[in-house]
Amino acid sequence: MDKINVCIACDDNYAKYAGVLIASILSNAASNDNLAVYILDGGISEERKTEILTLKSIKDCEINFVTVDTKAFDEYRSLKTNAYISLATYFRLNLPSILPTVDRIIYLDCDVVVNSSLQDLFYVDMQNNLAAGVLDISLKATKYRKNKNYVNAGVMLFDLKKMREENIEKKFLEYTSSHIDTIKMGDQDIINEVCKDSILIVDDEWNVQSSNFTN
Repeated sequence: MDKINVCIACDDNYAKYAGVLIASILSNAASNDNLAVYILDGGISEERKTEILTLKSIKDCEINFVTVDTKAFDEYRSLKTNAYISLATYFRLNLPSILPTVDRIIYLDCDVVVNSSLQDLFYVDMQNNLAAGVLDISLKATKYRKNKNYVNAGVMLFDLKKMREENIEKKFLEYTSSHIDTIKMGDQDIINEVCKDSILIVDDEWNVQSSNFTN
């Protein structure tokens, strides 16, 4: 079976949560899942890296730490969004060039816990779309957004090959530069607006959000 590529981005503060996420992926993987985990490294200590690598004892897999040049994200530092949004979250915007040999990948935020194999999500028919995701629950609750297909970026499937072909990284940066004062939800807004006509909506089971219950 082809590799199921999974990506996480974090700094040292979030590394322990990334460890929980990876443990949940490996604990719930199917026996034939061939997993390759890419961790976009925003400053993870060697101690944390060693701890994360021990998780391979749950299920053998690839765990790759990818050093990211943070200078490439200077434009995003200017965004005035929620305080909990760290610079590392913007790393996913440059995934096509950060991982030039990877054509398809599942991106997961560090506050996610996986409780099934990721096979069915990874191999979903993307129908020539750039990305796939679950509708953001706040959209369903308030219906205030102009973009009715606004997805939650915490769990997304990206066609990196197609994104490279369409030079999406440049479009992300251009959109950010021209909307620097109106972007409220960081990279989530950027992805949804730039890719809004090319995002496949998948079933809610792939991103059950706490708001599913609080609302």
